[in-house]
Amino acid sequence: MKATRNILIGLILGAVIGWALGFLRLPYIEKNLSYLVGFISCFAFISLLLILVFVWKKNSQLLKLMDKNSVIENINKPARTLTLIWIAIAVFILAGGLVSSFLIHSQTEFFEKQIQNQNKIIKEQSELIESSRRSSMLILLNDVLEKVDADLKNNPTGTLSDKTIASIIVAFNYTFIPYRYWEGDSSSKKKLSPEKGQLLLELFKRNIDSTSFNKIKLNAHFSGADLRKEDLHGVNLYGADLKDADLSNADLTGAIFIGADLRNANLFGVHANKANFFSADMRRAVLIWSELNGARLDSANLNGADLSNAQLRKVDMHGARLRAAKLNGALLNEANLEGAELVDANLTRTNLTKVNLKGAYIFGAKFKEAIMTEAELSYAIAQKDWFKNLNEWHITGTTEIQENYKLVLDTAFKDFARYLLEKN
Repeated sequence: MKATRNILIGLILGAVIGWALGFLRLPYIEKNLSYLVGFISCFAFISLLLILVFVWKKNSQLLKLMDKNSVIENINKPARTLTLIWIAIAVFILAGGLVSSFLIHSQTEFFEKQIQNQNKIIKEQSELIESSRRSSMLILLNDVLEKVDADLKNNPTGTLSDKTIASIIVAFNYTFIPYRYWEGDSSSKKKLSPEKGQLLLELFKRNIDSTSFNKIKLNAHFSGADLRKEDLHGVNLYGADLKDADLSNADLTGAIFIGADLRNANLFGVHANKANFFSADMRRAVLIWSELNGARLDSANLNGADLSNAQLRKVDMHGARLRAAKLNGALLNEANLEGAELVDANLTRTNLTKVNLKGAYIFGAKFKEAIMTEAELSYAIAQKDWFKNLNEWHITGTTEIQENYKLVLDTAFKDFARYLLEKN
């Protein structure tokens, strides 16, 4: 009975250990069979040694079994049998672990190949669908442009008929819907519409009168348009809906975006010097490494926008909302931020030389390692410990600020204590 029990224990242990080695393997072990076999062999060998040591201590007759000079007749047969059973169990554990792990590894490789083949088939089908979609979109795009060209041919003044304008609006709003498409070996991270971008560019090239174009801008949605790296300098997109559009690395020099909707738009690396974004909605827009020198962003809503490392020299941002915006590493030399809201904004290592922060809300803003030489801070609204933070932030110009300004409690505000910076 005891021998049978030991055999059953060995079987169970072999199965459990084999399953555990196959299931709880490291990613490296999974991809390298030789490493897997070596790992299992070492584990099994150590298990065998531990079992032998256990038997050695529990059964003194093992010494007689291992001694060649001992007389066979003096060996205790029950003890020898028990020892052989334990050795057999150890061998079974080793073999079971190796076999089960090898089978699991082979099965994993088979499933991986199946998944790779399925992904390949899905990608090919997606590319075929996308190719078919783009072909149909191209036909619709050409149809719209033919109507535009026909109108312009009959109207030298550049006026479009209401029917043609309606066709353009329908194309933008209902036909050319943003979607994910393949870029190299992977699909685009964001839904975009190359057709919207192409149609918009074609309309810019044609001599359409401002009245007709304004009707299109105010009623059509350019949201999700793919305009990456395009030349849009000087274009007038007053009041246009460009939310979620991708204008990264585009040339927007002198372009007009007054009152435009640019929420979540990608403006990474754009060249928008002297562009006009007055009162534009740019919440959560990405403007990393953008050039906006001399641009107008006054009264613009830039809450949550990312302007890290942007060039904003002499930019007009008075009255702009920059709550929780990222301006770390930006160049704001001689910028006008009078009355701007910078609550909880990040201005780490920002160059604020000669910046105008008169009456600005800098409550909770972080100026760590910023340059604030000759900054205008009259009536800026800050927290009580702002002067204390200056030393901790290691701001360039700290001594100048502490000598020229003092904090005064704002008695006009009752909800919570806030302080004004006043000149000494």
